[in-house]
Amino acid sequence: MLSHFDAIYKKLDRLESEYQSLKAAVGRIEERLDRVEQKLDRMAVRSELLELKERVAELEQRIAELEAGL
Repeated sequence: MLSHFDAIYKKLDRLESEYQSLKAAVGRIEERLDRVEQKLDRMAVRSELLELKERVAELEQRIAELEAGL
């Protein structure tokens, strides 16, 4: 009977160990995902900045054309 309980405790220990390993792995994955999301956010901001620069350049060109027409 005691050996049966020992086997159960041994399996529970292995399960606990696996649980801790999986928990740590999930934590690392979440950290990496956060870093990826931050990079994507920076890329989106950079893309918006480039778009705004293009629009400013177009507006400057239109202003120059309007001034030349005066």
